[in-house]
Order: sequence, then structure tokens, then C-alpha cells
Amino acid sequence: MKFGFRTGGFAGWKVESVLEELKKIGFDGAELCLEPADMRPEQFTQKRAKELRNFMDQLGIEVTSVSYHADFESMDQRLINTFKAVEITDWLGANILIINSERVEQDKKNEQWNSLRDRLTKLTAHAKEYDVYIAIEPEPLQIIDNTNDMIRIIKEVESLNLRVNLDIGHAYITDPSLIDSIEMLGDAIVHAHIEDIKDKVHNHLEIGQGDIDFAKMHSAFMDIGYNGFYVVDLFRLGDDPSGVATRTISALQKTFI
Repeated sequence: MKFGFRTGGFAGWKVESVLEELKKIGFDGAELCLEPADMRPEQFTQKRAKELRNFMDQLGIEVTSVSYHADFESMDQRLINTFKAVEITDWLGANILIINSERVEQDKKNEQWNSLRDRLTKLTAHAKEYDVYIAIEPEPLQIIDNTNDMIRIIKEVESLNLRVNLDIGHAYITDPSLIDSIEMLGDAIVHAHIEDIKDKVHNHLEIGQGDIDFAKMHSAFMDIGYNGFYVVDLFRLGDDPSGVATRTISALQKTFI
């Protein structure tokens, strides 16, 4: 059982400081987010990747994945950066790049879907060159909103490099059954985000503050043979991100072990 934490939640921190703190708290790995200023794809170099990877190796903390969510960027910039993020993922010694889709506009949904499918076809071809999985994260109110959407896009793109980052909170909100979602997606799941959810409201909460049955969730993941990281996705950590992360690792250990 391996636990990770997304670096992007530590707003204003340099990534090296985040990694040192996560290691001290007891996390096994970190998802490296490319949105913060010191990790932006535009400036990220192979030299920087090597230095960061060496730093993590010396620290003894793994790269669980790389993520790039460009919700507020132009599509042109988003495309350029996502293609480069594939290369960054490889430079960092990882093989999972997590992305989301984009907010759906109901009167343009079919057009958006077709455009996304075409982009993913090109992106997965690029990712194949680097042995990187593109792990889509279904998210409420986006083009890929739920498990059925995810299954459909996998079938349409027809690439072994297109896989799933299952955010259990999102699936709990959008799908009739979180457990069924895990079973339906099966070995397409290469990465998992975890957080708690209350009353099916899209607000990521600390473990134990919501309604998710983590024991049943864990059992479902075991049933499909999942052996990857469980990465905590909390992004509103307030003035005490270290305190939140410390409470979280304690809750995880009580819940899963």
C-alpha cells in the first residue's frame, strides 16, 4: 500500500520544500503538478528534471505521476504544454501523465467531444513514443464527466496509452455506484486520487469528513488487482498544509492498514 500527495495543494511553496515536508510526514510518493510557477511546462527543462529526480531519489520519495490541469489556459497553450508534459513525465522517470478534459458547454457538447477525441488520438500517439500513459481524470461538469464517458472515449481513441486516473470523489458524485465504477473500469485504472465527499457536493474533504466508505473502496481496488499509488487530492489546504497532510496520513493508515 503506497500513499502519495499532490504537490499543487501546497500553494506558494517551492516543490523541493513540498517534497521534503511530505517525506517527513510519511508519504511514499508525490504527484508533481505542473501548474505552479516553479514547475511550468514553458520553462521546464531536461536539466531541471534530472536535478529534481536526483533530489527525490536522495530524499527517498517516489514520483507517483505528473499532472497538468490547464483549466484556465487557452486551448492553443494547453495543447503545446500538454504535449511537452509527456516529455517532462519521461524526463522525470515517470510513466503516468494525468490530465482532465474541459468544461462542457451543453450546446457544443458533440463538437467538444469530437475535438477532444481528435486531440487525444494525437496525444496518445506522442505518448506512445515515450512509453507514457495519458490518464484522463473524469470530473463533474467536464466533457469526460463520468465512468460511461471514460469507457466511451477509450473505445473511440483505441490507444493502449489512454488510461484512467480514477478520482474516487468524482466517481462518487457522478456515478450511481463508486464500487461499480471501479469494477467497470478495471485494469484501465493506472492511478487513483482519493479524498472524501459529503452529500455528493464537489468539495474535496479530508479523509473521514464525508460519506465515502473507504474500506469497500479499497476492497474493490484489490478485486481488480490495482497495485498503484493512492494519491491524496486536496487543494484547499489553507494556512496549514503540513497539518492537513499530517492528519491525512494518520487517517489513511487507520483506514487502510
